[in-house]
Amino acid sequence: MLHRWLRSGALLSALGLIRLARAIRTRWWAPLTGVVLTVTGVMLRGVPTGTMLLIPGFLFLLSAAFLPAAPEADRVRRSRLERELAAYSTSCQRRDLEAILDRYSDGVTDELRDILARQAMSAGDKGIPGGGHC
Repeated sequence: MLHRWLRSGALLSALGLIRLARAIRTRWWAPLTGVVLTVTGVMLRGVPTGTMLLIPGFLFLLSAAFLPAAPEADRVRRSRLERELAAYSTSCQRRDLEAILDRYSDGVTDELRDILARQAMSAGDKGIPGGGHC
């Protein structure tokens, strides 16, 4: 009976911590979830449920190592850049901007091109960049 109470308490704690992790910034979600699942899996290692929690916990911890770090200043800068690039809304304006970007190397303009491509996809632009008439 005590074993069942401990297991239920650990699982409810894990669920509560996962909800807490969702409230925390996105980049901390994977490591925190990994820690919670791993600790819960270790606590319940004699039960098959513990093994089922331990493996995803390790996978979350492993994937957290590959998440890019994005400081607040970078997010603010990128969102400002996205707003500025959204001003180029017509196909003619976008082609002119892409012609300007073609003068520079891809290493310099890759972030701008990425933002423009995402904006074009979200706008449902199915045309070929640079194709069509103004």
